[in-house]
Amino acid sequence: MSEACFTAADILLPAAGVPLDPWACIAVDQFTSQPEYWQRAEHLADGKPSTLHIVLPEAYLGTPQEAERLESIRRTMEEYRKSVLTRKVHGYVYVERTQMDGTVRQGLVGAVDLDAYDYAKGSKPAIRPSESTVVERIPPRLKVRRGATLETPHVMMLADDSATTDTAASADLLSQIRERGTITVAMEGTWAPWTYHDENDNLVGYDVEVATLIAEKLGVEPEFIEGEWDGLLAGLDAGRYDIMVNGVDITPERAEKYDFSTPYAFNRTAVITKADDDSINTLEDLKGKKTANTISSTYAELAEQYGATVMGVDDLNQTFELLLSGRIDATLNAEMTFYDYTKEHPDANVKIAVLTDDANQIAIPMRKGDETATLRTAIDAAIDELRADGTLKALSEKYFGRDISTEE
Repeated sequence: MSEACFTAADILLPAAGVPLDPWACIAVDQFTSQPEYWQRAEHLADGKPSTLHIVLPEAYLGTPQEAERLESIRRTMEEYRKSVLTRKVHGYVYVERTQMDGTVRQGLVGAVDLDAYDYAKGSKPAIRPSESTVVERIPPRLKVRRGATLETPHVMMLADDSATTDTAASADLLSQIRERGTITVAMEGTWAPWTYHDENDNLVGYDVEVATLIAEKLGVEPEFIEGEWDGLLAGLDAGRYDIMVNGVDITPERAEKYDFSTPYAFNRTAVITKADDDSINTLEDLKGKKTANTISSTYAELAEQYGATVMGVDDLNQTFELLLSGRIDATLNAEMTFYDYTKEHPDANVKIAVLTDDANQIAIPMRKGDETATLRTAIDAAIDELRADGTLKALSEKYFGRDISTEE
């Protein structure tokens, strides 16, 4: 390794009187693509010096606001250089980040020799990124740096990590998971009985228990990260999550992009309407109707295939509110989700108008490629064990009132 691949840097620091709470800005993985998160952050930093004012959050890439925000960022950089970043050190800055579970992550801010850096798959550089690089995101991010007079430290890298950089283990996700002792699991947390919060605000559900048991068989702890459906698969692409356990159907389109575990559940699709609505009796009757689902979900795609206009929603409760108020004609969802809803709302004026004959296969998506091969094999083995010993059947009956662990 070149001795100069990571060296001391000229680092600008805020003046002694600048409050550091609003100054620090951390892009929390599960929220980076959610404008609402950044709007709340901007409210907290409003009128105060903050690094939030000199970065472009992912949520605004490619939006009509992008150009205006870039111009504002460049103006703010110039202002900060004159009146805020008045201290300069030559060296390193030691940083600590305390996670919600109490784990302290340590790091150093310094200068990187980009000639010693490479993100390409299969390369063995002295310095590499600590997670996958999404190549498609590089061009829009370059816009932020054109004309910029400041650079904020934002990339975590591993330097001369011989245990993982120079061996096949660096590309093996299961080895990385076992080394850190946790597997990062993405889920919504708002889709009962798959993933939801109980009366004490604890994250519970069929998928929560399945993921916990799989993690146990892998010898690690699960780290659950919640987010909206539309951002979960994107987070999986970007390497923010190891797996997604959220009642995900295997579809031909998804199978082209992701590797899936063996199915751990089977579920039919239900067209749900108001109980007194007899206008929908087949999938073809959806033509010209209004439905609601989270955008990009399997159910939204199916409704559109049959000619329905789909309204985007955030969660299941909002869907049923729209249905019962008459603002939509129907919604497509998992059969078991309907039964769970009517169990909690026995007097709800809803029914299953159409039920598909074939069951959807529910499985765990992960990034496609050699890096996930051993993880996929291990998860498949865990699911097979949970099915063979009756655990999946018991969990199914606990949350759905019937066995959904087999197609029978």
